[in-house]
Amino acid sequence: MERKQQKIKITRIPSDRSVVAYILGNRVGSDRVGIERMLPKAGKVSYLIEGLTSYEANILKQEALSVGADLAISRGAILKNRQNETVLLLATEKQISRLLEKLSEQKFSGFRSLLDAFESLNRPMVWRFKDRQIELSRPIIMGILNLTPDSFSGDGIVDIKSAVDRAGRMLKEGADIIDLGGESTRPGATKVDEKEEVARLIPVLEAVRKRFPKAVISVDTYKPGTAEIACKKGADIVNDVSGLRCPAMCSVVKKYRVGVVIMHMKGSPRNMQIRPLEGDTVGIVLEALKRRVFRAIAHGIDEDRIVVDPGIGFGKTWQDNYRLIAFTSLFSSIRPVLVGVSRKSLIDAIDKSKPRERVAGTVALNLFALSRGASIFRVHDVREHKQAFRVWQEIERHL
Repeated sequence: MERKQQKIKITRIPSDRSVVAYILGNRVGSDRVGIERMLPKAGKVSYLIEGLTSYEANILKQEALSVGADLAISRGAILKNRQNETVLLLATEKQISRLLEKLSEQKFSGFRSLLDAFESLNRPMVWRFKDRQIELSRPIIMGILNLTPDSFSGDGIVDIKSAVDRAGRMLKEGADIIDLGGESTRPGATKVDEKEEVARLIPVLEAVRKRFPKAVISVDTYKPGTAEIACKKGADIVNDVSGLRCPAMCSVVKKYRVGVVIMHMKGSPRNMQIRPLEGDTVGIVLEALKRRVFRAIAHGIDEDRIVVDPGIGFGKTWQDNYRLIAFTSLFSSIRPVLVGVSRKSLIDAIDKSKPRERVAGTVALNLFALSRGASIFRVHDVREHKQAFRVWQEIERHL
């Protein structure tokens, strides 16, 4: 079967049984019997491979079996000629090495792009914005700077000097990005018009940029007009809780070549918790984010300027919020993942506490998300996360 010029993408997936079972059933198309047969074969890490032809998938399965590994493919890949298959490779690291050796000896040219994709796994991903970039080989901390009087966490700032001082403190404590927000997006929050949001954001943005010219600054807004003014004044990233619903926001991001966070939210902050998502929340959020990323790329936004955020707390039940975090590795198959759980009510749901008392719970959630492939962490408490991540990385160096 002749290969079209589609891109092969490979994502490492930690082999939690529930995650592997979900991928087999919902992404690959395996039936219940097939899932039960394949699960015991999962090693420490599985590999989600997207973009193979059905011909390549069948050859790859035979080669995987020859080294003691296995490849889950859909029944359709066996019976039909298709151009874009999603498969799951279940193998140990030793089996992967042997498989790649065998593939490199193949005369079949279709595997060249597959080998290139495996090779790219060892290259650190980057998040580009304007003419700079952040390497995502370590946890990236985005410090929250709320410029609102009604922040749910009670840390809103309304004067410029205090805001600049807090930005400086977070940078000193280890923040890689400062995220400025001029409108609360907590459930039921009052909507702020663009004029008021700009009045809150821009003076602080200008002051932070002047005091810390090398700082990476993000603006938390879903309004294209606010985003454009902020980009003109030196913002590097647009953090859009609406997930680029507005085509005008796509135009702003493209025009100023800034980075962008595409977040999933059901409805708006005013109504998102009235009727949260129902059904397969993981699948709903996954497909919605894939569509948003595709739309952004179609509007001319470079793929490596995009990260995704599953939107913890934005139109989901507290149980589904935990499930989304548990399935973080699936979202990393789209783009690098930003997690925003800081001091949120999903912690209160299992341990009654006020927002400022949820630091330990926040760290626990973020460490788990880190272990499942999250890259960027939006937090109120920078110092505590910097310490936790450094300890985590030291442990990993001894594995």
